[in-house]
Amino acid sequence: MKENIEVVKFKITENKTKEFSIQTLDEIMTPQNIPLSTKHHRITFYTLIFITNGSGTHEVDFKEYPVQTADIIFFAKDRVERFVDFKHLEGFYLKFTEEFLYKTLGNYALEVIDLFRQTYIFPVLSLINSMVSSHVTLLKDSFDTYGNIDFDIISSAFRTLILVIRQNCSIINKTIQLNNSLFIQLVHLVDHHLHEYKSVEDYSKLMNVSKKTINLLTKTSLNLSAKSFINERILQKAKISLCFENKSIDEISYQLGFSEPSNFSRFFKNHEGVTPMAFRRIHGN
Repeated sequence: MKENIEVVKFKITENKTKEFSIQTLDEIMTPQNIPLSTKHHRITFYTLIFITNGSGTHEVDFKEYPVQTADIIFFAKDRVERFVDFKHLEGFYLKFTEEFLYKTLGNYALEVIDLFRQTYIFPVLSLINSMVSSHVTLLKDSFDTYGNIDFDIISSAFRTLILVIRQNCSIINKTIQLNNSLFIQLVHLVDHHLHEYKSVEDYSKLMNVSKKTINLLTKTSLNLSAKSFINERILQKAKISLCFENKSIDEISYQLGFSEPSNFSRFFKNHEGVTPMAFRRIHGN
């Protein structure tokens, strides 16, 4: 059965700041919200989901991730999400626009956007201690009390939360090294050159480093080989195009740099188990 993917825009809460909101997961998973939350939907803002208690599953770009107490889910704008199993989870759902980031953090906003870029492949991070949870609770209390009258208080609490997150993210298997400038450079290059470069050797030349260094970057940061990382980016871009762009399979294949549509279809089926056309029928608008 064809599943329409709804685009969810930032809703302005009456008497609250127009570019920031924080709710508990209970508030998100109300009976009126469940029909949308449990289906695939694409958001147009940034989201941080904090799990303070329990375990469950969240889906990002059609891939399911187990989540548990002390996890944070980083969710950049324009990604597709679905709440799979949140019945036994407690926590907070924090959303904000890019404009809010720049108003609140100034030039430091770029570092936060980089954090979302770094967590693109594995969007779930585990925390070292409970400090983040305490600051999230403080931010929620501040928003409930002052969100309609004092932007400075909300901004201050948000800045503190972001600082604590960066200081307390554990660097473990399936996570990233937050200060790895080479890895950030690699992600940026792959995002902008996938249509022309698809080999590890291509990116080693662009960065003027060895293929071994490229593989070490992705292995250390994501527990993936460099080739697997590149393939994941291709698949993610392909899925978004198939669901949201009114283009033929042939057009998408050429857009992604495949010399022949049959090569794209073969690549996609080998990794996803279905053809691009079948994936579009299942998930597309």
